[in-house]
Amino acid sequence: MFEIDSSLKYIEASKDDVLEIIASINIPLVAAADHPSEPTKAYICSLRKPEDFIVVYIYLHLIQSNIGIIYKSTEGPTTEKDYPVMKGSALEFAESMGFLMEDLTYDNLNDREKEDLFNSLPLFMEDLSILKKKMEAKEEKEEKEEGEEEAISLEEEEEEKEKTEEKTEKAEEAKKAEEISLDEIKDVVPEKEEIVIIEEKKAPPPPEAKEEEKKEVKVEVKMEEPPVVEKPETEKVEETPVPETPLKEAKIDWENKEIKEILEPIIRFLASI
Repeated sequence: MFEIDSSLKYIEASKDDVLEIIASINIPLVAAADHPSEPTKAYICSLRKPEDFIVVYIYLHLIQSNIGIIYKSTEGPTTEKDYPVMKGSALEFAESMGFLMEDLTYDNLNDREKEDLFNSLPLFMEDLSILKKKMEAKEEKEEKEEGEEEAISLEEEEEEKEKTEEKTEKAEEAKKAEEISLDEIKDVVPEKEEIVIIEEKKAPPPPEAKEEEKKEVKVEVKMEEPPVVEKPETEKVEETPVPETPLKEAKIDWENKEIKEILEPIIRFLASI
């Protein structure tokens, strides 16, 4: 069982005396002792004492009041053998007040990490005003970082907005330029006109040309006389005279169309000569 030890304001120890530290991961509203309910953080601290004894403390830090309240086991120090039982009893007491506890694995830290953790916890501070100043400085730093982050985010938003506006303006300018170029092309290129092709009738050639076409070119062909071949002398044979037959006059049938068609162009040609 644990009860308040009003004689203790902080836990007097060194970092080497600490065996284990368990801290609450939440900050519930707790009404400790005669104090009104306020946000509170809990710690369970186990210290090594001479002759292998272990002392277990429960420390409540009232954050608004910035004061510490220490609970101590009514059974006093415990042996290493009985330590798990006392530790379990301390966890049950803290959890009954609404705290969710977590082991800070103090024993696994190196010397530098142990020292940093030891100096940051309120249960080992005689003057909690130092912690308050540290907390205020931390809060101020966090607020400053948040403000800087907000300023950076606002700047980024402004930059993004400017970029978007610039892109929009460029797009509009490009669109306007395209429209202007299309209008210029319309002005330069005339509208389609209907093209009517009129075929010119060739004038008939003059009659003189027709007559010239009809004229034929006279070509004189000189026929070479065949060489005279002397016949060998042969015995003279008396030729019997052949009675001459009188030539009959050739009559042209002008009624025959075929003969007429053949002779007419010949007669015209001879007449033109």
